[in-house]
Amino acid sequence: MAASPRALFTLSTLPGYSPLAPEERLTAARNAGAARLPTPKSTAKAAPPPADSDTGEDASWVKTDEDIVDYFEGHGAAAALEVDSRFFFCLPTAPPADQTADAREHAAAAEFFLRVVPPEAITHAPLHFIVSSRQIVRVQRSGAGETNFTEALPLAQWLAHKHAYLSLRNLTFFQCFSLAKCWATWRANVRGHVLRRRMTQLGGVLMPACDAFGQALLAAQATLEGQVRAIRGAAVQPGRRYTAAEWAEQQAAWRQRRAQPDLEVAAAALARTAEAAVQRVEASASEFERTVLPAELTDRIGVDLYAATSKARARSMQQIKADKLARAASYHKALAERTQLPRFLRLLDVQLRAALAHMVAASVADATAALHAAAPPSLLAGGSCDAVAAEDEEGPPSGRSATGGGTAPGTGGILMCSVVFAPDGSVAFSPSEEEWTAAMEAEVVASSLHLAGSMVPLLSLPAFEGYAAAAGLTGEAVPTAAELAQQDSVFTAAAGELRALVAGSFAAARQQAVRYAEYADIQRFEADFDFEAWAERQRTELDLAEAEATLHRLRSWQQQLESMPLASSAGLLRLDASGLHDSLAPVVANARERIAALLLSLAGERCRAVLQELSFWREVAAGRPPELDGFLPWRAQLEALQEELGSRLAAAAEVDAALEVVLCFAGRLPTAVAVKRDDLREAAAALPGELEEAAAWELAQRGEHAGAVADQAGTLVEEAVMLEAELQVGQYVDPGAPLDEVLADLELAGARTAQLEAQAGELAALLEELGGESLPFQEVQEAGAALRRCVDLWQAVSDAELLQSRVAGGGEREQEEHLGEGALQEAVAAAAALQERLAELRGSGPAPDAVWLRASTALQASLSALGNS
Repeated sequence: MAASPRALFTLSTLPGYSPLAPEERLTAARNAGAARLPTPKSTAKAAPPPADSDTGEDASWVKTDEDIVDYFEGHGAAAALEVDSRFFFCLPTAPPADQTADAREHAAAAEFFLRVVPPEAITHAPLHFIVSSRQIVRVQRSGAGETNFTEALPLAQWLAHKHAYLSLRNLTFFQCFSLAKCWATWRANVRGHVLRRRMTQLGGVLMPACDAFGQALLAAQATLEGQVRAIRGAAVQPGRRYTAAEWAEQQAAWRQRRAQPDLEVAAAALARTAEAAVQRVEASASEFERTVLPAELTDRIGVDLYAATSKARARSMQQIKADKLARAASYHKALAERTQLPRFLRLLDVQLRAALAHMVAASVADATAALHAAAPPSLLAGGSCDAVAAEDEEGPPSGRSATGGGTAPGTGGILMCSVVFAPDGSVAFSPSEEEWTAAMEAEVVASSLHLAGSMVPLLSLPAFEGYAAAAGLTGEAVPTAAELAQQDSVFTAAAGELRALVAGSFAAARQQAVRYAEYADIQRFEADFDFEAWAERQRTELDLAEAEATLHRLRSWQQQLESMPLASSAGLLRLDASGLHDSLAPVVANARERIAALLLSLAGERCRAVLQELSFWREVAAGRPPELDGFLPWRAQLEALQEELGSRLAAAAEVDAALEVVLCFAGRLPTAVAVKRDDLREAAAALPGELEEAAAWELAQRGEHAGAVADQAGTLVEEAVMLEAELQVGQYVDPGAPLDEVLADLELAGARTAQLEAQAGELAALLEELGGESLPFQEVQEAGAALRRCVDLWQAVSDAELLQSRVAGGGEREQEEHLGEGALQEAVAAAAALQERLAELRGSGPAPDAVWLRASTALQASLSALGNS
């Protein structure tokens, strides 16, 4: 009986076959077996090497897969790298016509009979191959909309498979079997044998392939994949907005409540897995050490005593030897596994650090992705700041009028940032770009690194410290999870992208912040405006133009504040200007209220003062006293009123304008002030007419008083004339009249004359004030002059007679004894002076001759007496 085809299709079928031969041994693999079997292409062509555009060789002669192999072999193994960029596109072709085969055989042989075609010929081919110097790629085109199936196989392995297929194809014994089925069976057996051999080889050097550590590593890998790698050190909630404090608080809460506990649970699970594997390996090694004797490790022969006593079938010597070898191998394997425990723990540590590094990178990447989701598309696409700002400004800006004092959620931006003014007056942000960047890096990047660094390595745990010391791994410098994460391109890219997002958002925010620069004038006004000094200047001299300009500016600022956009989005930032509005609005409102109150106070006080003056003037204009004593002061007041009427009306107009400004900016005036203002307007409007009426009455009354004063002046003149006439008669011209009586009467006449002169001056002043015709009062003056001459004449008579009485009688000796020498000289001088007075009186005007003669006689007698002496 023939053997089973499955049993025959093994590696022994093809001596020298090596399915995993390296590429550099391509020629040796093809020549390892017998001479090449007949192929559809009988002879291989040598590769004449005319130049190629890419590699310097001409490949136009390559037509089949055999030609491709010859082409690559022609360059040699050392020069294989020079043609790595060379690809051949192939389509399957039918076997030679002399080989009869059914459709399944054609399908099995399709991949081993290839023809080289131009690249454009495979565009619509359902199956094609791409051959390079290293591998051959099988591309199975699927239907429309489906993914193509691709399978790559090293070129050396493909050649070995083709060699085996052609060998089976040429076996006469197997012609009765289905060639496709034989080929599939053979390839399955080969693959199974190679897998078992490779697993055996790897089990000694590769720890995951070892039975003692494989399951533990798989469990640890599951823990790391399902728990550690899934932990996130930062969390970004969609649809929520964060202040800097809330951001730090939420991230800290997330780490304390979720990330850190989950990481501790995963670490505990990993430690339990490692501890269980260590205990199992230690138990197995201890059991073997306890039960295996040293002789068993060297004994290779023996008999089965059990078979002799139980009459059972005795085992063969080969079986006994195999059992002993297996037991010794198990013993050595157990001890070797014990020696591998430090490497096992070290491997778990490495995997843990790699998982933690992946966790850190994934945390930063996920946080960045969440921030990406909240950012506008133009910022994600690397658009300009103007584009981001334009995108965020779509629609009307949200203000108090639109949102009722708040902001609608979900309108863009997740990082709250207040718009403030810097000390230099420029627009700034709080928190600033540096603060938000530091917060992001601290709570996303640094916190994730710190979370990964908080994990204690397995070799540092008390249960495993002995293994680290025994293997000499205690002082070994190994990269930490944080260092591994910082070397990860995903981590560095995500961290850089996170900073770029914040920087781009602030760049867009600065573009939008230009709109708030106009409000810097309000802050400067608050810093520069000294209300107390300004109020003192206004109290000293009211500058209504300045006050009105200041109120207009404050009202303009108030309107700007009412239209201020309180919230807008700029990238990741939600710009909040409510704090700026709340800080500036009271400044404008308080300044406006204080200025309006001060203006109202000053205008009210001046309104009362001006109204009081106008009321008093109206009373004066309405007084009109008919008596002369009251008329003249009233007339002076009326003239003063007429001179100051323009200034008073201007003051009233200024007060009215000030109250109008207060009314315009305050909306209403107090009732008392409004009444005073109406009274002031009425008084200012009526006063000019009343003054005109009073001036007309004053003019008429002044004429009447001027006539009365003129009558009084005539009476006074008549009395002066009479007085002058009296001086021409009576005792005033009688030389024999008693001197004492004449002098007494002259004194009375002098008092009367002085009274007439005073009355004349008063009447002249009255006439001048009344505007009447001025009177010189010549008669009064003449009467006074005549009186003074008369008084001087009679006084000269008295002095002459007195001198005569002093020097009269006795001789020279008696006079000297009576008067003395000094008195005598004085009498001489007095006589000379009296003589000159009499001469002046004689020449100054008419004088009574008899009286003058009397004085002259007495003077002559005195001179005679003095001359004799």
